Amino acid sequence: MSTRREFLAQLAALSGAAAVGRVPRAAGCHSLLLGEVSSPDGAPLAGARVMLLDEAGALVSEARSGPAGAYSLDVYQSGTYRLAASAPGRSYRQLALGSVTDCGGEIDAPELILADDVQPGRWARAGDMGPEPGGVTDSATVLADGRILFGRDTVAPILFDPVTGARAEARGSGTAQSGYANALLPDGRVIFVGGHDGDDAARSGNAVAWVRVYDSAGDAWERWPDLDAPRWRPTLTRLPGGRLLVAGGGRPADARRADTAEVIDPSTRRATPTGRLLSPADLGPAVMLLDGRVLRSWWPPQVWDPGDGAWRATGPFVPPERGDPGPCSHRLALLPDGRAAAVGMAKAGVDTPSMLALFDPRSDSWSPGPTPATLRSGPRALLLPDGRMLAAGGHKEVSEEPGETDRWGAVALADLYDPLADAWRVVAPIPVARATSALGVLAPDGRVIVTAGTVPPGEGDEGTDDRVDAYEPPYLFRGPRPVIGRLGATELIRGESFSLGFSNAVRPTAVVLVGLNAVTGFVDGGAGRLVRLPFRQDGATLTVSVPDDPFRLPEAYYLLFLMVDDVPSVGRVVRVDPPPDTPTSPPGDASRRRVYLPWSGSWQP
Repeated sequence: MSTRREFLAQLAALSGAAAVGRVPRAAGCHSLLLGEVSSPDGAPLAGARVMLLDEAGALVSEARSGPAGAYSLDVYQSGTYRLAASAPGRSYRQLALGSVTDCGGEIDAPELILADDVQPGRWARAGDMGPEPGGVTDSATVLADGRILFGRDTVAPILFDPVTGARAEARGSGTAQSGYANALLPDGRVIFVGGHDGDDAARSGNAVAWVRVYDSAGDAWERWPDLDAPRWRPTLTRLPGGRLLVAGGGRPADARRADTAEVIDPSTRRATPTGRLLSPADLGPAVMLLDGRVLRSWWPPQVWDPGDGAWRATGPFVPPERGDPGPCSHRLALLPDGRAAAVGMAKAGVDTPSMLALFDPRSDSWSPGPTPATLRSGPRALLLPDGRMLAAGGHKEVSEEPGETDRWGAVALADLYDPLADAWRVVAPIPVARATSALGVLAPDGRVIVTAGTVPPGEGDEGTDDRVDAYEPPYLFRGPRPVIGRLGATELIRGESFSLGFSNAVRPTAVVLVGLNAVTGFVDGGAGRLVRLPFRQDGATLTVSVPDDPFRLPEAYYLLFLMVDDVPSVGRVVRVDPPPDTPTSPPGDASRRRVYLPWSGSWQP
């Protein structure tokens, strides 16, 4: 234990040592709980979050360890307490203190030793998708009220509550539409774009240009004007102004693919053609980069420039032979630092395969990332509020590597990728193996909801499992979560600020927006964003600034999380809107191939 003088010097260097003040302060009674935090080798750990908890596990007071690992916690009332600590990358530790009766003195606490974090998280069954089992053309859209709209062919969609597991049958569109791309519009309705007519592509074989919109509030459907061309399994990417870039697609009858693209403007409900892809393709994951361009990673990797509507090649994948241009073997996500991550790889003939390929938009180049213990193609990839990425399921590519497979070669494995550490670690496996068509979305409470994918594409529905599983990530096992209280606004205007009241924490470390997911087995039509917002703190209230950048924060619904280190609050659904004077559509006759450039404030061809 440090000397008293050393301890006071350390306290002076602390940035966040303070009491929460939830427990009433008894007059004339104030004790200091003094202790240290260290790693298993005895090295002091600075900046650890140290917490005093009551018998129910609620936060009483909180502090940060200083440069030599020392901390001081205020105790204002006698009682029975627990002592807990955590730090990013370290395990969560909780100790029983028993009854604390001293008043006005100093109490030596047991040393807190934090090893490396190996918490795997936990899976539990959350419900089922019934009445019909999930097949290979399913979709999941997180709605503005936190429910999830599960669909297969728009005939019998399901509204699923991830908190209670309750489901309700929603009104169908009347005519089957499968193999579509979906997105949540800024007005809260769900759009279904393209696909084929009927629930069986092999039998119908007809790609369609349909655009349908479902309103969950009124349980009603609306038909918009058709696309410029029929598109089965197209790519759909969100753009500023609520617009949607729809690219590629195919025809199930003969697998003929399209090289055309178009932009849907919800304000006019019409689609306008834009530049052609570098080659015909379908099932291509895509995401809007922070510079406003759209990266489509398959096939070949290319970017769309909103200034002239042209598609241009990026550098090749490294290694280039990733099983492409066959069926797409990866999913695509935009990391918080602006890089894009292609997750998954068909090994093909590669000697040193990498399950992760990272795209740098500054150089338009790809580089290989690390690979987890088991190489897989087609895993479900999903960003979590702590900035890590979950990769779940997929097809095992190397038979000698760990993991049992089902009869189609799918695995139940799951891994977490940490972009800061550039490393993977194994987490709890899924209860059932899930293939490339699995669905995964982030729920407001911070869990990941996973379903479908129990058979691969092309195998029909035999052997499908309609179960819905929920994954509780490691951050849900790290002690008290901060709580968002009063929100000054749920419609956030870019360039403005809002207030956020909070409890169950002393000093939050981040305010994070994560775009609501709208996924099929191959495409996420959500905002595809994880953005940390700047803020300033005044007691238990934050003033949070919303960046005025339509590429960083396109108009969309997001989950708002308050973070303490890597521990998120329960999320609140908010909507990001543009400033009131931002144009939403071209002037005049809305001529073809014109786009609004926010940096110049003008429309250009």
